[in-house]
Amino acid sequence: MTVTPTTAFSVTPVVRPGAGTRLRWRDDLVTVVLGLWLMAGLFVDGWAHNNLRQLETFFTPWHALFYSGYGVGAAWLCWLIRREQRAGRVGRAAIPRGYELGLAGTVLVGAGGLGDMLWHLAFGVEQNREALLSPTHLLLFVGMTLIVTSPFRSAWSSPDPAGDAPSFRAFLPALLSLTAATAFVIFMNGYLSAFIAVHHTTARVALYSRSVDSARRLLSLSQDLNLAMILISNVLLLAPVLLMLRRWRPPFGAVTLLWGLVTALGSAVVRFGFAEYILVAILAGLAADALIRALRPWPSRPGATRSFALLVPLILWSLYFATTALRWGEAWSPELWAGVTVMAGLSGVGLSLLMVPPPVPARA
Repeated sequence: MTVTPTTAFSVTPVVRPGAGTRLRWRDDLVTVVLGLWLMAGLFVDGWAHNNLRQLETFFTPWHALFYSGYGVGAAWLCWLIRREQRAGRVGRAAIPRGYELGLAGTVLVGAGGLGDMLWHLAFGVEQNREALLSPTHLLLFVGMTLIVTSPFRSAWSSPDPAGDAPSFRAFLPALLSLTAATAFVIFMNGYLSAFIAVHHTTARVALYSRSVDSARRLLSLSQDLNLAMILISNVLLLAPVLLMLRRWRPPFGAVTLLWGLVTALGSAVVRFGFAEYILVAILAGLAADALIRALRPWPSRPGATRSFALLVPLILWSLYFATTALRWGEAWSPELWAGVTVMAGLSGVGLSLLMVPPPVPARA
């Protein structure tokens, strides 16, 4: 019997019926330039939060830079859709190919911006890591990423006359689109970046020990460490599950066994000092097994895979924080625990894109 080997990371060529038209190269480039305007506003606002300690208002020049970029970008997208409508296309066909999620992102940024203004007026400006993980800022982050990746999705989903080896000029909009999205992700996880801050040097430790607010600095470092532990643990636990789903339809209990055993072994090393988290892993594993049955997240069902990769971390880390609050009698602010839980879910979606990438178009 001849067995056809499985290509784990192949993508199937498809043609999407009813999809919009592919934009011209210069249209994608304009979208990217406006996305870079949005990115510049974000990083300038980040600079202000890190360097201007008396920042207590929503109405700042850096917010103006950011939201003006958003406004011009939203107007550009509406103009593109209107142009397609004038050409006789209606409904979804009037949205340029790859820009459907960009339109959704435009709505999310608008809602997030309004919510952010109301949040600042009601509660003031967030401090430290809460500025990155507040609900409105996460909404802005998701929306911005969907907007700036529109040219990348457009290039991914459209046949390229040059095949899979485009020239640098032809590839530039997609490349800059991916660069902007990566910059957004790094910005939102800047406290984890080895290229932004170094905390382990002797000079930095000495600075903390001499500082009049050393307790606050140590608390901030402790939060950074725990946030990093959660996000790294999330990837370490979810990646083998998604890999398993890439090849098989595992029996019920597979995730429970995997997570329960590895968590118990890790806990044994520290004499079961945190044994309650073994139960968290088992309960989350049971939930993941149930979601596999309910959603059927197979490679042929990428939407179900994305949903699974989003929901499982939300369940896992919600259980984790509930257990931490019950066991230790303390809890982070809502911005921190809810924010990092959502970030874990988003990182799960990112992993699913690598395990089950979107289909590529059939060659022209």
